[in-house]
Amino acid sequence: MATVAPEIHRTSVLDDVRTLICFFAGGLISGLAFAWATSRPSLRRFWYIKGDKFLIPRYSYWGAFGIMLLLGLVIPYIIARSRRWVPGNLASPISLLVSILVIGGSAPALAFLSWKMLENGFGWDPVAAPVLFFALVSLALSLATRRFRLLPIVFVWNAVFGAAAFVMIYGVIRLVASANDWYEFVQWPIFASMSALSFGSWIIWRERLVRPRTA
Repeated sequence: MATVAPEIHRTSVLDDVRTLICFFAGGLISGLAFAWATSRPSLRRFWYIKGDKFLIPRYSYWGAFGIMLLLGLVIPYIIARSRRWVPGNLASPISLLVSILVIGGSAPALAFLSWKMLENGFGWDPVAAPVLFFALVSLALSLATRRFRLLPIVFVWNAVFGAAAFVMIYGVIRLVASANDWYEFVQWPIFASMSALSFGSWIIWRERLVRPRTA
């Protein structure tokens, strides 16, 4: 019996590492796919409206952005759950459905709200839209993990990973001379992988460390 606890501990740590790698890879791949799809010249009219100086993303762009986030989270979780690296009882089906709708619909909803505000002569503060986006995503994560009362902590958790993504993107752009020519392939893979890593690490912390598995 003396070797049971250490063995369980080693297995849990290994599962945690596998889970984090799975989420990171899932976010990275979904970010790369989104960057590739939205950078195709033949699809430019589908994704963007041509402005005076800049290309303005359409609702199709933000809808695909929401799908990117979902794929970078749902597929890694399905893989981790099928391998029993993470618990399967995160929340009720209704809570999970609401979480999926919030994550997938946050960006299109904020884009719609932005357009309506501009039509009425208003505009976002540069920080307001990202903060609201992180608040909605944090709400979805709280619902998915049955930890709604910890919403402020979840928000800070996601904000830390979001800030880390911003620093990494800025660093790559400054350090790599050719990165500006491939900005989409720098920005979205980093953002999506860090977002997925935030979700995966939160699931581990709440479901594995706070309430450890037993043999």
